[in-house]
Amino acid sequence: MGGFVHLDVATAYSAHHGASWPEDLVAAAAADGAGAATCVDRDGLYGAVKHVIACQGHGVAPILGVNLPVAEERPDGGLEERGRVVLLAHGSAAGYSALCRAVSAAHLQDRGAGPRLPLARLVELACPEGPRAIAGQAEPALFVLLGPESDVGVAAASRRYAQARRLLRGWVSTLGAGTLRVEVVSHLAPPGEPLSTAHAARMLAVAEDCAVAPVLTNMVRFLHEDDATTADVLDAVRVLSSLQVTETLQPNGQGWLKPASMMERIAEEICTSSTAARIGAVELLERTRALAQRCLLDPEAHMSFGAPKVPEARVIGLGVSGRCTDPQRELAQRCEAGLTARYPRQSPAEAAALRDRLEHELRIIEDLGFASYFLTVAEVVDMVEQMGVRVSARGSGASSLVNHLLRISAVDPIEHELVFERFLSRRRSTLPDIDIDVESARRHEVYHRIVERFGAERTTLMSMQNSYRIRGAVRDAGLALGLPEEEIAQIAETMWRFPARQFREALAEKPELRALAARLDSEREQGRQQLDLLVDLTERLDRLPRHISTHPCGIILGDQRLLDLTPVQPSGVDGLPMSQFDKHDMDPMGFLKLDVLGVRMQSTIAHALQEIRRTTGERIDLESVDRDDPDTYRLIQSTHTLGCFQIESPGQRELVGKLVPERLSDLVVDISLFRPGPMGSGMVTPYLERRHGFEQVRFPHPDLAPVLSETHGVVIFHEQVLRILDRMTGCGLDRADEFRRALGGPEEDAVETFFRSRSARRGYSPRGCR
Repeated sequence: MGGFVHLDVATAYSAHHGASWPEDLVAAAAADGAGAATCVDRDGLYGAVKHVIACQGHGVAPILGVNLPVAEERPDGGLEERGRVVLLAHGSAAGYSALCRAVSAAHLQDRGAGPRLPLARLVELACPEGPRAIAGQAEPALFVLLGPESDVGVAAASRRYAQARRLLRGWVSTLGAGTLRVEVVSHLAPPGEPLSTAHAARMLAVAEDCAVAPVLTNMVRFLHEDDATTADVLDAVRVLSSLQVTETLQPNGQGWLKPASMMERIAEEICTSSTAARIGAVELLERTRALAQRCLLDPEAHMSFGAPKVPEARVIGLGVSGRCTDPQRELAQRCEAGLTARYPRQSPAEAAALRDRLEHELRIIEDLGFASYFLTVAEVVDMVEQMGVRVSARGSGASSLVNHLLRISAVDPIEHELVFERFLSRRRSTLPDIDIDVESARRHEVYHRIVERFGAERTTLMSMQNSYRIRGAVRDAGLALGLPEEEIAQIAETMWRFPARQFREALAEKPELRALAARLDSEREQGRQQLDLLVDLTERLDRLPRHISTHPCGIILGDQRLLDLTPVQPSGVDGLPMSQFDKHDMDPMGFLKLDVLGVRMQSTIAHALQEIRRTTGERIDLESVDRDDPDTYRLIQSTHTLGCFQIESPGQRELVGKLVPERLSDLVVDISLFRPGPMGSGMVTPYLERRHGFEQVRFPHPDLAPVLSETHGVVIFHEQVLRILDRMTGCGLDRADEFRRALGGPEEDAVETFFRSRSARRGYSPRGCR
């Protein structure tokens, strides 16, 4: 493995610590010739999946670790802090699992002072074979790096040599020399200060005295030297103080991703300056390389990257009470029963079309191996209904006949001519999303029931990264500069609807910021720079992760290995853990994510049905209610729709009044029109003009009349986009959905080029299409 591999690199996902994105750090490491790249975030694996994806994109091997505080329990029950250490996963499935479990264990001990990993638990996880691993006769699952933030490093920084040696020997007796490494770091700080070359030389000497291998790192927090200021602000926010107080956290700007040539010079400088250690720079670099080699992870083999994970067959009832054990056969049988229940009276032609559609969907599901997924979601929906909670599916899952037959979705995709490929196809090999709405008042009750049903080892909530927006960035930058709280609040209140990175640009363009811009110019003329600095620091914070929180609706379901594949920490839902991975990590990790969203309208409907039953004794089945009731639509046409979900905003009430809906399909069009895409592209006016007969209905081409007749020739629905692409290019509905998702993105020009060339070949000339 060529190049120098940095073994201690924090990404921006180390909130209020790292200042650079995994993609940028990995790209720089690969460009410097490194054969691997490392992600060691603070207190968690928050950026781990993004790091692995970046490594795959740049052709380098990933290494994963975490920076955690360790504490040892004293005889009196108290905790003795052992400082922060770096844990690197051994390059194996056992290594990655141990890393996840270590992070989870540390957060389990969080009592308001932050995570702490008990030393005894660290020994269990790092040395799964016990005495053999400690004695160096078996591979450890985790390597423990004792660096400047460890108790050994703190003692060495204070020149307490005897104490540093005693502490390191204690670590050796507990974990074994083969599990340990001493992390040697020089940020070229002045002599006598932490992170100086002298400090690194003392760590090197202590390692040699105790027969523990040293490794060279740079404790990287950012990509370039000029990113140091951003890290300073993050430090200030983390300790809730100003920049002047945080100088000891980063004495200079040397915590950047230095190239191999510079790290080699630093190695030489450290080894030359040490009067006690006999190790040379070449050997120090070689030992660093050797450890990196032992930590290389294979994402597919060691992290189960990309492989779908769903609850085991027995957990969803297969093989129980006479049910078959094959998920695909069970799915087909349940769909057959659903056909009879959902479509009791069909003509031979309608029955044949239904059968063709069902077999088409089942073939795709079988090819992708997703039968267990659908059975699991059906199990969840059935369980929620048994709780007496209102539940309904929404989103693209309504396009599936299988979902309709399993009673996951009440929407009939045949009646509404929905396209299955909008939801799933052979070109979309990741687990699909089925969004489930439940009563908001009972959402947490549903969460707890899901965990109870599938087991805590298979279930966790999903997290989300909250990033810096303009107001939060202004507040935290102002805090770092020591500005008065009242002044910070006053400035932050004027910020609205623009990214933090465009602060200076907004000052020049937005009328509401004219007073602030004038004040900035005045202070600049007087030689005062605080407001200028505020703008610069605010722009630096744009989109950096600020903190992690519980996703408002995401639940992860997996098999019994789930907690070996994702670290967890306490969530905002009492008693339930959440994964440290966010929604963008779900597909790469192959996790089944359910969006169980609490909707107030569901609670309102449930309350209304209860009140009707209480006051009249009548039980209303909403599925049998007339969806085109004239009295209901007269009320909607009056625009008195406050409290009616999705048609209550001022803009929607105006649109409803102009559209004059008469049936459910009209409401579907109304809600689809009231979205940024249709509104921004001018679809509303042509539709209304044609609907009411003020403009003649036209189609871009006569062949598209069947596709666009429902909407008077105006393209409104995603399904119409798919059918147009397929009709005019012959690309197939599955590929058409890929093109649809590319529209509005960087690949839109390529889609247009394909569309023009392929449609022309099929005889659709530009002159023939309007």
